[in-house]
Amino acid sequence: MSKLLDKPLKYFSIYALVILLLSVPVYYYIVDYIWLNELDEHNEITLKKIKKNLSEHPQLESADSLIQIWNNIMPGIEFGQYRRFEGQSDSTFTLFKPSTYSNPQESDRFRLLTSPVQIGNKIYKISIETNVEEADETILGIGFVTLIFFVFLVLGFLLLNRKISKIIWQPFYNTLERIRQFNIETHETIGFDKVPIEEFEELNHSLEKLISQNVESYKQQRRFVENASHELQTPIAILKAKIDQWYQNDKLLAAMGPELAELNVPLNRIIRINKNLLLLAKIENNQFADEVSLDVSASLEELLDYFTEIAHANNNILHTEIEANCMVQCNKFLFESMVSNLMTNAVKHGKKGETVDISLKSGTLTVKNYGDEALNTETIFKRFSIHSKQNTNSGLGLAIVKEICNKYNWQVYYHFGKNQHQFSVNF
Repeated sequence: MSKLLDKPLKYFSIYALVILLLSVPVYYYIVDYIWLNELDEHNEITLKKIKKNLSEHPQLESADSLIQIWNNIMPGIEFGQYRRFEGQSDSTFTLFKPSTYSNPQESDRFRLLTSPVQIGNKIYKISIETNVEEADETILGIGFVTLIFFVFLVLGFLLLNRKISKIIWQPFYNTLERIRQFNIETHETIGFDKVPIEEFEELNHSLEKLISQNVESYKQQRRFVENASHELQTPIAILKAKIDQWYQNDKLLAAMGPELAELNVPLNRIIRINKNLLLLAKIENNQFADEVSLDVSASLEELLDYFTEIAHANNNILHTEIEANCMVQCNKFLFESMVSNLMTNAVKHGKKGETVDISLKSGTLTVKNYGDEALNTETIFKRFSIHSKQNTNSGLGLAIVKEICNKYNWQVYYHFGKNQHQFSVNF
């Protein structure tokens, strides 16, 4: 995954490369055009000088022998005769000739100027030629220089990109770091620093407003759950006491025994839901702040005495393997609540007559029980997510386990394999 600033840098570099590549032939044609014009101007100046010098020596009646010597010893300027002079004018053009002094198979390019000139009583044709620089050498030189400038251009882009990232985008990174450190459970709002960039200032203002609204909604939700749980305790206790009184009445029990039993089942579930909701509210409100250095091995041994009887009542075999001297820093009640929920699920929802394995090795608590199919890993730790067909299940046990693990930064995992449900807590 690439950073935001790297995206425009990539496209800028590609654009710059394309433009520079297109500039190479443009450079070549422009330089070639200027060079040819300069050569034409040089040839014209040379022609003017020759004509002027010839006009200053009118005594030359015939210069054939002199011209022949001149043509033999002077390269670049040659005198010749017209086959038929019909008032020809000056002519400038490009000529390719085999290389004389280098490789004969190669051709050199020349800029040629021809003009009629009178020596004595004869009209001669003077040809002035100048060698033009090789085109491939020009292109190679321009391409090499362009490549060097492109490298400097990309390096400049990189340095500017880093500089911009550190200076201009620093307020954004500060905002991002504040959001990462924010925890809605602490009931704190975020105060962002003032920044001179309008877009980032609007972003910070919108985030402050959004976070403030979410924190307030979260507070109201938690207060509602806590207050509702407290308020439900009294009517539930009265209803439970009334049913217990009916159980003490033999006549009423004989007449309505099954109805009282059916009524007692949902009532017990309401009691467990209310108790678990109140526990969750207390955990979220940090009401279990007192922590001790807890001997996990000893605490498990104490809880196993109770769950061994429950396992036997459900025709399950409890198999344990616990290492000694495993210490964690936590609240003892919350640790026991977490273990109790894991063990209760394993015993109640495991197959009858099968083994329930509980082990503590290398700081990891593992609880296994047999089952037919895997649980939904996306909803397994969510509140009121029912994974059992039993109507006595509150749907909050694993949510409590997850909340306690989050409080102490423990890792909880679920795995299903070989017809076994496995819950692991890594302290």
